[in-house]
Amino acid sequence: MVESPVGHPEIAGNGIEYAWGFSKKVYRKRRLERNRRSAKNVMEDIQHSFSQLTPETCLRFMRRVRRYMWAYRQKDASTHSLIEKFVKLHKCHRNVLDQESAFLNSAIEAQQATIDSLNAEIEVEKAEAQSFAKINDSHD
Repeated sequence: MVESPVGHPEIAGNGIEYAWGFSKKVYRKRRLERNRRSAKNVMEDIQHSFSQLTPETCLRFMRRVRRYMWAYRQKDASTHSLIEKFVKLHKCHRNVLDQESAFLNSAIEAQQATIDSLNAEIEVEKAEAQSFAKINDSHD
């Protein structure tokens, strides 16, 4: 079994760290938006945060991991030195949620745009169905 290098969560397990970071951001955002401070709805919010992980989002995370892995395998000294410089700057515990926040935010925004687009299509189809029903009613 090939293991991920210690201190490099950005290449762990086909994007599992990105999936965790994504879920954490969705969870925290939902808790803040709904002003939930008690433990009452925690399980509901956790389930919601995991339900937001779509196959497309996971594929996006996997592509990101593959890009990092490619960079690590390069023989080019400049690529490797940039990675190691990043590691030296962040000597404390590193996680994807902290170091890739902008990427995770863009994933959340992309998913929300997809949901909004689907909702708009549903509304158009509902309006078309209603107008079709009115036409049929007037012919009867």
